[in-house]
Amino acid sequence: MTLGRRISANSLLRGMAWSGAFALAAYDGGAFVDLADLGGAVYGAAGLGLPAIAPVVAAGALQEVEIGDRTVVLVCSAADRAGLMSSLYALLAPDRAGVATPSVPAILRYTRGAELLDLRV
Repeated sequence: MTLGRRISANSLLRGMAWSGAFALAAYDGGAFVDLADLGGAVYGAAGLGLPAIAPVVAAGALQEVEIGDRTVVLVCSAADRAGLMSSLYALLAPDRAGVATPSVPAILRYTRGAELLDLRV
């Protein structure tokens, strides 16, 4: 097996499609709700790689590096699609409970065994 294929076979993205669980919290420190409890089954993800990076150069010298936003997409299915969408909107809406301003990000948590990944969404 080539090195590239070995890395691809053991990647976090590939592992997400076969194991692990996703949960959402309305804000940092809020209670997490498993997507499975909302009726959603995640079977794929995209956008978890390195976000866009832009160097900031002034007077010919690198001053800093700005890390851009990235889009994370979860591919899921649900028996009650409208119910899942309504539940997700309630968790992610700008006026959700416990959030003082609309710019406060929700937290998407991925758990697989001892691995834990929190993303602000």
